[in-house]
Amino acid sequence: SVGDDFDVVVGFSAGASVAAALATRDDKVGILFSPPGARGSDSAKLLVVVGAKDEVVPPSESKAAFPRAKIYEHEKGHQVPVRKADLDRYVAFLEDALVSDFDPAEKEAMEAIFGDDFQTQGPDFLVRLGREGRAAHFSKDLSLRAQPRHHGAVNFRIETTMHGLEFPHSASAKLRAAASKACADGGGVFAAVLACNDLLRDEDIGGGGAGGEKDPSKDPRDEERRRAEKDDDDDFNEDDDSSSVKDEEEDIQRACTREEIEWFRARARRELQVELSSEAAALSSSSTQTPQKSTKARKKWELSIGVVGKPSAGKSTFFNACTRSTGTLKAKVAAYPFTTIDPNVKEALYAMPLEVEALRGGGDFFGRDSRGRRLMPVLLKDVAGLCPGAYQGVGRGNRFLNDLCDCDAFVHVVDASGETDRSGNATSASSDDAEEDAKLGDEVRWVSEEIHRWIVGNVAAKWRSVVRLCRHSVEAALERLGELFNGYHCAPSLVERAANLAGLKRNDVQRWTQKDLHRLVAAFLELRFPTVLALNKCDRPNAQRNAARFLLKTTTLCQRNKRTVVPCAARVDAWLVDRRAAGRIRHVDGANTFDSVDDDDQDENGARLAREFLGREKSSSHGAGGTLEVLSTAVSLARPTYAFVVADLTPGSLREETCLVLRPGATVDDAYHALKRQGIVDGEFVRADALDSTLRTRRTAKRHDPIDDTTRVLKIATNKRIRWQGLTTQTTKNPGGGPSPPSP
Repeated sequence: SVGDDFDVVVGFSAGASVAAALATRDDKVGILFSPPGARGSDSAKLLVVVGAKDEVVPPSESKAAFPRAKIYEHEKGHQVPVRKADLDRYVAFLEDALVSDFDPAEKEAMEAIFGDDFQTQGPDFLVRLGREGRAAHFSKDLSLRAQPRHHGAVNFRIETTMHGLEFPHSASAKLRAAASKACADGGGVFAAVLACNDLLRDEDIGGGGAGGEKDPSKDPRDEERRRAEKDDDDDFNEDDDSSSVKDEEEDIQRACTREEIEWFRARARRELQVELSSEAAALSSSSTQTPQKSTKARKKWELSIGVVGKPSAGKSTFFNACTRSTGTLKAKVAAYPFTTIDPNVKEALYAMPLEVEALRGGGDFFGRDSRGRRLMPVLLKDVAGLCPGAYQGVGRGNRFLNDLCDCDAFVHVVDASGETDRSGNATSASSDDAEEDAKLGDEVRWVSEEIHRWIVGNVAAKWRSVVRLCRHSVEAALERLGELFNGYHCAPSLVERAANLAGLKRNDVQRWTQKDLHRLVAAFLELRFPTVLALNKCDRPNAQRNAARFLLKTTTLCQRNKRTVVPCAARVDAWLVDRRAAGRIRHVDGANTFDSVDDDDQDENGARLAREFLGREKSSSHGAGGTLEVLSTAVSLARPTYAFVVADLTPGSLREETCLVLRPGATVDDAYHALKRQGIVDGEFVRADALDSTLRTRRTAKRHDPIDDTTRVLKIATNKRIRWQGLTTQTTKNPGGGPSPPSP
C-alpha cells in the first residue's frame, strides 16, 4: 500500500497497472510508463508515458486505457526515457499536479499585514522582502514566492533581478531553508516571510558586488553586541541617577485603566481557551506527537498554589481548611488586617480528576473524597493580604507579591459578605443589593489589577534595556525581553507564547506601545498564574445572597471571559477538619453531611451552623463548592501531567507503585528523573513500556515521548534493580563478564 508520506507513485509496464490502482485509490499522483490496457484505474492526476516504437505495449492500448490522464509520447520503445527533455516533462507535470490552494483566510491575513508588498499570482503568494539592516545595500528588491503543494506542503522560491555576484545562489538557499523551517514549525507563510526578513536584516548573506565588500574577519553579531554594550554603558551613566526612569515607569502604569486591564485579561483567557481546545483536538486526532527534545538539566518541580486576596478575606482560614491544620499547627487567624506577615507554606490535599486516573482502586494513601476522587498532595502558600497600591509597596505589598513567584496557579479568596473594606477593616454590610454587588465586583477587579501592575512595574523598570537593544538587533532585544520575566520561574518560550496570545508581533518589538506592555503582561498572567475566584464566607446569610447574585448575573460574563468561580465557606470546612481530627465527627472530604460521634460535644452552635450551610449547599444550583473544590480547580488550571508507574504491565498483574505529578508537557524522561530523585529507581535509563489510559494498547515509549493518554501508565527499566521489587540495587555480573540485563 501507499503510505501518507508518499505523494507520487511510479510504475513501469505491469508495475504501472499496480501504480495506477494505488494512485487512484489513495488520491495520489502517478507516472505510468508503458502501462498495459487494463481498464478500471483512471485519474486526471496520472501521466501516461508511451513509446512510439513500443512493441510490447502498443501506445494506442495505453492511451485507450487512461482517457482522463495526460499523455506524453516519446520516440523510443518499451523503456523509461531519461533524457533532459523527458525529465523536464516529468517535472512540469509534477509541478502542475501537486499544486494546491492556500486557505482564503490566510490570503486575507497576508493582504492585511503586508499591504502593497503582497500579491497573488495564480495559486502562489508573492511577498516583497524587507531591505533593512544588513540587506540595505542590495541594489534591487527580493521577493519570496510561496507555492502551495499537495497535502498542505509549501514550496518556496527567492526571486530577484540581481546578478549572481551581488546575490549568490547560496544566499537564496539560506533564505529558502529559513522560510521552509518557519513554515514547517506551524507559522505558515507569514512566519516564513518574517524568518527571511530576520535573516536579511541580521546577517550578511549577500555577496560583494554593488553592495560593497564584506570583511570576513569580523562577526557582525559580535560588533552588534559591542555597540549595544557601549550604548548600554553610556545610557546607564546618563540616566541611572536621574528621575527619568521612574517617570517612564509611571507613564507606563498610567497608560492603562483598570477596565482596559480587565479587558486584556478577558481577551487573553478567551484566546487561551481557543488554543487549548485546538491542542486537545490535535491530540485526539493523532495517536503520536513529535517529541520536543531538551538537553537542559531537569530540576525538581513541585506543584504549588498561591492564596491571594485582601486582608481579612479568610485566606488563612482557607489555608487551614485545605492543609488540615489543627491546634498549634494552624495558621494564625484573627479579625484584623495583616494577621499574616510571613507566608504560610504547607502541604494540602486536592482531588485528582477521575478522568485522568488510569488505575482505579490503587494509590489511596491520602484517601478519596465523597465523589470517589483520589486525594493528592500539593504545596499551598498563603501570603499576606494585599491593599490598594500593593504593587507600589503600600502595606509591604510588593514584598508579599514576590513570595508568589514560584506558584503555578492562584486562588483569589474574595470576601463575599461585604463586611470588610479594601484594607480588611470591619465595616457594615449594605442592605442595598446594587451597592453590595458593586463592592464585590470591585474587590475582584482591584486585587487582580494589583497583581497585574506588580509585574508591569517590574518589566517597566528594565524596559529601556530592551529599547536600547532594538537599535542594533531585534533578536538581542527579544532575548532581553525574555530575561525580564526570569524571576517568575518560567522559560523564555512562555514569554514568546504570551506575545502571540496577546496578538503582538515579536519582530516589531521596537514599535510596541506602552499599552502593548500591558497586553503582554495580561496574557503572561493567564499563562503563568491562572486564577480561580473563591467566593468565601458563604456560610453568612448576606454572603450567600451576594454570591448567588454574582453567580447568576455573571454566568454569561464568566462564560464569555472564561473566568472560573467557586463559592466556599472556609470557616465551615476548617471547623469540620478540626472536629474530625478531635474524633468528634465522621466526615468524608467534599461531602454535604457529617455524623456526630461524641454526644457530649459542647460546640452545638458550630455543628448547627455547619449543618445549615451544608444543607443549603446540597440543594444549591451553582454546583459543587467548598475549599476542596476551589483548590482542585486551581490545580486543574495549572495543567499538571499525571503518570502512573507500575512494575508489571501484564494484564491482571497491574499494580500501581506510585503516581507522579509532573510539570505540563512532561516526558518519559522527566518521569524517570522524578523516580530517580525519589529513590524508586536507580541506575541509568534503559527503556520504557507504556499503556494508554484505557489500559488496552501497549507500546514502547521513547525517552523523549510526551506523557499523554497514550503513555499514561509506565514501566521504566534501568540497568539496576527496582526498589519495590525487593531486589538488590547492586549491579550484578553476567557469567560472561558483561553488564547485567535491564531489570524487568
